[in-house]
Amino acid sequence: MAFGKVIKKLREKRGLSSAEMSAILEVDNPERYRNWEKRDANPKHADMTKIEQIFRMPFEEILKLESLPDYLFLSKEVSHTLHHSPAGRLPKPVKPGEIIPFYDVDFGAGDIEFYNGHTNIQAAYMMDIPEFSGCTAFRTYGDSMEKLIRSGDILFGTRVEDWQSHLEYGQIYGIICTDKRRYLKFIRKAKKEDTHFLLRSENVEYDDFTIPKDKIRHIWLIHGWMNKRV
Repeated sequence: MAFGKVIKKLREKRGLSSAEMSAILEVDNPERYRNWEKRDANPKHADMTKIEQIFRMPFEEILKLESLPDYLFLSKEVSHTLHHSPAGRLPKPVKPGEIIPFYDVDFGAGDIEFYNGHTNIQAAYMMDIPEFSGCTAFRTYGDSMEKLIRSGDILFGTRVEDWQSHLEYGQIYGIICTDKRRYLKFIRKAKKEDTHFLLRSENVEYDDFTIPKDKIRHIWLIHGWMNKRV
C-alpha cells in the first residue's frame, strides 16, 4: 500500500485534520502533505528518511501500521496530559533522548517471570518522554484510581527492589501478588505494620483493605501517568 493511502487512513482513524497531521510529521508545507494523500504516493527520499526518524521504524514497517504511536502526540500542545504522582519524584536525572519502552498490557509485563518465563512479551513501541526518563510504561486497566488515573491511561513506573526493608507510604504503587493478582493502589501504614500494608483506592466505591507482605511478589512505584482521554 502506498504511503499516501496509509497516512490518510491513520489520520482519519485519529480524527486529525491535514494540517494537524502535517505538523506531527514536521512537514513545513502542509500542501506537500496533502499531495501525498491526493496522489496516493510515497514521499521523496529526504522526506522518507525524516519520517522514519519521527516514527523510529523502517518505512516498510510504517506502511503496516494500524494506528499512530502515542509518542507522536507528545508536543507542547498536549504536554498538559502528563501527570506526576503525588510525591512528584523522578526515577533518576533526566537524560535527553532516552526512550521508554511501552507495553500495551498492565505493569505485570515488567516481570517476565510473572509470565512463566515467556520472553516474547515485547514492547509495543518506544516513547520519548524526558520527564519520565528511566521508567517503563504500561497501560492502565480498571477504575480503582479514578479521578487520578483512569482506565486506558499510560502509567510510568520503576520496580522497587528493596520494598521489604523500606517503602515510602502515601505513594501510588502497582502491587503484584504471589497468586498473580495485581492492584494499583495507594499504600498506607497498616495496624500490623510489620506484617501488612493497607491498600487504599482513589475511587470511593472501592473499600480499603490490608494485604500480608508475604503475599506480595513485586512492587512498582508509579512516578506518573499520561491521560489518554483529553
